[in-house]
Amino acid sequence: MLLVGVQYHLLPTAARKRGLRPIIRDLIRCAGRLARHARGASLLFSKSALRLDWLGHAADRMEAFAPG
Repeated sequence: MLLVGVQYHLLPTAARKRGLRPIIRDLIRCAGRLARHARGASLLFSKSALRLDWLGHAADRMEAFAPG
């Protein structure tokens, strides 16, 4: 149920037409590296990672929901 909620509330409309398997394959299993420096943290992905546009869209939507 959480993945369906993510699919319909955080991802773009192109992701809603697909099932849950591409979301699990492209978002949940994508490898990244957390880098901390200068009082901040960055999540780094390789350029070959699939669906980085979906991750960017979801991050923008989550930032819009965040208080403050």
